[in-house]
Amino acid sequence: MKHVIFAIVSACYLSACTALMVPNSDRELLELARSGNVAAQVHMGERYYNGVGVAQDYEKARVWFSVAAEQGNTEAKYLLARMSYLGQVAEPDMEQTRYWLERAAKKGHSEAQYFMGLINATGNIVERNPQQARQWYQRAAKQGYVAAQRNLAIMFLDGEGGEQDYQQAKNWFAKAAAEGDAAALHGLGALYARGQGVEKDLERARELFTQAAVQGFPPAQYNLGAMHVWGIGAERDYEKAKQWLELSAQADYPKAQFNLGMLYEHGYGVKKDPAEANKWYRQACDGGHEDACRNL
Repeated sequence: MKHVIFAIVSACYLSACTALMVPNSDRELLELARSGNVAAQVHMGERYYNGVGVAQDYEKARVWFSVAAEQGNTEAKYLLARMSYLGQVAEPDMEQTRYWLERAAKKGHSEAQYFMGLINATGNIVERNPQQARQWYQRAAKQGYVAAQRNLAIMFLDGEGGEQDYQQAKNWFAKAAAEGDAAALHGLGALYARGQGVEKDLERARELFTQAAVQGFPPAQYNLGAMHVWGIGAERDYEKAKQWLELSAQADYPKAQFNLGMLYEHGYGVKKDPAEANKWYRQACDGGHEDACRNL
């Protein structure tokens, strides 16, 4: 199944809206667009795309974005890539998606750069190329694009697309975590838990896991639960462990399902319940957890 890499288009793009004082009438806007005003052309495209003041019409939106893109407008190039990927005028066209996405990215569009990193990392649309992925993520990350910062940190952590560098992983996780990114908060917590790129600090790890867990991030919820199960970095508290493990397990996180099954099998903080334990072991096994399969 292909990765859905584009989100829904917002009602107004900053680059276009700030570049244009919206005229008093639709006619004036249309006249500006027809006269070659790029910001007006993008604005017209957005109107047709979102159905603002006009009937929604993807084909007309594509036409106006194309006119602006041919004049070099970076936002229009990115929007054409999005439309091609989503198949909003014709069938999804991955070649057109790559064509416009790459042109927007090369002109410094941070979101396009992030998606160029993503498609190279996943092998979606283009042949998988971790080295290219890291380079594109880095360009977007330096512009402050949070998802790129987080993904770049993961690549440094895993040594994918280049050398493994825990310090760089820590630096980029920290930047994304400062913006509240749950996966980055969890990744930074894991570094503190293992002492990779930082001095080992289980209390700090628990704080970061908690910040990610309250956002509903299943791996962080699992790690908090595990800390309370084993009394590592937190007080041993089976009730708190059960609460966090249940949240993670209900989100289909196999490690949490396995540990929840263990609580029910042994009666840790709950009444022993072989049937309940078996239910969670089965779900964990279905998710690929080998120890859970052996416990069935």
